[in-house]
Amino acid sequence: KDGPKFLRSNFPWQDLEKNLAWEHSTSAGTYVCNNVMYNLAAWARDEGKTSGFIHIPLLKSQGADPAFGKNSARMDDALADKSFSRIIEFSLEALAPKPAAAKPAPDFRKKFPPPRLPGGPAAA
Repeated sequence: KDGPKFLRSNFPWQDLEKNLAWEHSTSAGTYVCNNVMYNLAAWARDEGKTSGFIHIPLLKSQGADPAFGKNSARMDDALADKSFSRIIEFSLEALAPKPAAAKPAPDFRKKFPPPRLPGGPAAA
């Protein structure tokens, strides 16, 4: 009620390769999907987390369920499996903790130069 009218996912979808089987949208759909997306984005914002939403279409193997309409768009099962596997793989890559860059070892030669021999070059 008191929240913003629109919240965006902060997931790095722009880094996922383009694929004709996938479509980027700024709408999570109708009530249930939109409610899930909005509340997930609000939680992630408040908790400093990353969130995203994937709408999973009906699959051809689900048959012609009258509850969804006989002419509902369906995704090929094998294509869905391949697509979702790639999206999960990308998510794990994108969200994996990155190791901190190792700090170079201090150069003690600057702080402690090699001793000089009397009348000669620096000792090795």
